Amino acid sequence: MIKIDEIGKYWTDMYLNEPLKYKEAIKGHEGVCCCIHGCKLGMGESCPVYWNGSGPCEMCEKIWSRYKDKPINKELWGLVSIPDSIKGNGKENKMTLKPQNNLVELIGVYGGDQEHASSAWTSTSRNMSPEKISRIPKLLNMLAKDGHHTPFEKSSIHFLVTTEIASHIHIIKHRIGVAVNGESARYKELKDDKFFVPNDWDNEERANYVKFMEDAYKQYHNALERLQKKYVDEGGMTEADARKRAKESARLYLPYGNQIQADVMFNFRSFYHFLSLRYSTHAQKEIRDIARQMLEQVVATNKFKHTLEAFELTDSNGNIRKPFTDHFHLPKFE
Repeated sequence: MIKIDEIGKYWTDMYLNEPLKYKEAIKGHEGVCCCIHGCKLGMGESCPVYWNGSGPCEMCEKIWSRYKDKPINKELWGLVSIPDSIKGNGKENKMTLKPQNNLVELIGVYGGDQEHASSAWTSTSRNMSPEKISRIPKLLNMLAKDGHHTPFEKSSIHFLVTTEIASHIHIIKHRIGVAVNGESARYKELKDDKFFVPNDWDNEERANYVKFMEDAYKQYHNALERLQKKYVDEGGMTEADARKRAKESARLYLPYGNQIQADVMFNFRSFYHFLSLRYSTHAQKEIRDIARQMLEQVVATNKFKHTLEAFELTDSNGNIRKPFTDHFHLPKFE
């Protein structure tokens, strides 16, 4: 067993989150240290290279120097071990791999409680007096309960979502009142090598999967270059046309775990419908987690307080409800 330190976090984070940057950083140093590159696991003075007295390689020394003025806390990252797939020092150890999460960012909001109420009052008066503002919670509650949901289309909730392909497919199945534009591997080469790792898998399953994903990305990038050359040399295409065709076909190497970014916008009515289906015990865990993140960020704006309460997505204290168990019964709160 080995101890991990601050250097380990630096290299492990780069290895898992920025694999292309990592590959570039260790170029020319492969095999110099154990486990592909010793600093990746941040062993520092615990590294077997130190043990045999030869000292660290140049790359290890460069990264170690970043921390030379800091005391190395050998307990900071606890005991970890190295998986068979990357070990190079003969030790029977395994490393705990960090899951790659799907990410949600709320990037824009238009409207909220008052806009919903104004829309409902279009037939009378849209002017907002203090007395009418005080009636908004009761009005929105009545509209939600009686099924008069058109006023709730008068708002926009705009997210940027980084997600694996399975959840992306779940999102694009929602079309009415939803606008989605996803990152396309047809028009660009995906160079970040981002992929999702389920957080309920054990370490061995994760290690096997990470290796599979690394191999898939390698095949993807290599195929893109091979195909472009073949389309030019044998197909008579221009470089531009060959590159375009290579990109759109090489992406078939990419598996479901590949992450892309999607621009997603709902009105509140469509957002509620999305939540009722995807923030549900019947939904796949990954899309349910995305829906929960979305709901949390909408709650945090405080622009939809009474609307959220009217649809029983939150209680009067702002507590978020538990996932739906079906689409008809009243929600239960946490």
